Amino acid sequence: MEYIKIVNLQVNNNGQELFTAANLSITQHQKIGLIGLNGSGKTTMLRIINKQPSTMDIKENIVRLCDTYMVPQLLNHDRKSGGEKEKEAIASAIKKVNKSKQAVLLLDEPTANLDIVQ
Repeated sequence: MEYIKIVNLQVNNNGQELFTAANLSITQHQKIGLIGLNGSGKTTMLRIINKQPSTMDIKENIVRLCDTYMVPQLLNHDRKSGGEKEKEAIASAIKKVNKSKQAVLLLDEPTANLDIVQ
């Protein structure tokens, strides 16, 4: 079952093309990884899928047949470590996904702040 369909997505930043996506889809039970250089638009792509506002010039044709939940790359740190905050954010997002009939979980560098336990 198709959850998200992206057709002819174009993203420009300050007049420069950041990326295009001619035809992408996300279906039930898929696990997808985005790989690219820093600044290539991986986080921007996740934010677009998650319907977050952007200052970039975005032309999109996206059909969403599900809920989306995103755990961002960088979390504000206070008394807790980055790893503690990240684990809480992931656990909270998983609970929301489990309550939804159809959902996509978007994780932006989910292991970047996790602590090493020995």
